Amino acid sequence: MGQRQDHSAAVVVEKPEGAKPPEHLAWMARPEPEPRELWVRRIERMALGTPYNKVVERVGELVRRLAAKHKVRLVVDATGLGAPVMEMLQRAALPCWTTAVTITGGESAHQSGDQWRVPKKDLMDGLAVLLEERLLRLPKGSAETATLVRELSAMELRGGKMHARGSGHDDLVLALALACWVGRKEYFPMFSDKRLPGIPPGV
Repeated sequence: MGQRQDHSAAVVVEKPEGAKPPEHLAWMARPEPEPRELWVRRIERMALGTPYNKVVERVGELVRRLAAKHKVRLVVDATGLGAPVMEMLQRAALPCWTTAVTITGGESAHQSGDQWRVPKKDLMDGLAVLLEERLLRLPKGSAETATLVRELSAMELRGGKMHARGSGHDDLVLALALACWVGRKEYFPMFSDKRLPGIPPGV
């Protein structure tokens, strides 16, 4: 979540069930699909200054479209200003499971119901493993993917933690890391047994 200095960002990640990925999901992937892969189906970064109620509306549109045919888990960054937005999303009564994640500087993750406190290092380390093992498929040829790749390239290690270099943004990186961190937890029944068909550009 962001507004004036940082963007609000949304990333849709699918946990496939052995289906062959479509050709537009190919970046950083293995030649053949691997059972542990995650597929990024949609990347969005909202304009600076977008009111939080508009962010909630947009997230609601995406969730309702997906939930019409699939099981969905919404993962929300509840750090700082994300907490009131999380409350707005809960009041929206979206047709999905919702997990709130507060990003911390601690050493280990802690869970209380559907609320988690997760060290940023855990999120970034998990994303790094997916990239190193080529288990993440991104949409190729899109401006949003190019922005995400630039953000990933600008990440650097400082004091044992990953940060955006200089004044760069890491909004898409964090949104992706959150989705992947929860997506790899097999005990969350997040995805249906059918492959997502994709979302039309206008949705």
